Amino acid sequence: MIASSSYATKWYITLFANTVPYQTQLRLWDAFFLDGLDALVMASVGILWAHRSDIGSKKANFETILSSLSSFYIPEDEDGFLRWIRKMLNTPGMRNRLDGWRQDWKGLVARKEDGKALL
Repeated sequence: MIASSSYATKWYITLFANTVPYQTQLRLWDAFFLDGLDALVMASVGILWAHRSDIGSKKANFETILSSLSSFYIPEDEDGFLRWIRKMLNTPGMRNRLDGWRQDWKGLVARKEDGKALL
């Protein structure tokens, strides 16, 4: 189990500057300015999805998962990656679900249970 702060902090603090190619980063920033924080959340989910075989492998351990998620991510199809983000954000109810997850997280933090929220 790995806390999201172990890998995603770098993603968010740098707004993906050290995570994706420069051109992809600029497009993510455009999506961020257009759609807000939800676009960055979906980009993170997309990166996790792209690494699903590595992080879900029976052979995966803390080091291999953290190494995979900390590596530079180059989308096979940048346009497809951004289309997927847009599609997810336009999925009916998705923004409500994201808001609900944010409220769940605030509750975990308030109860000091946020350390239990692991990948």
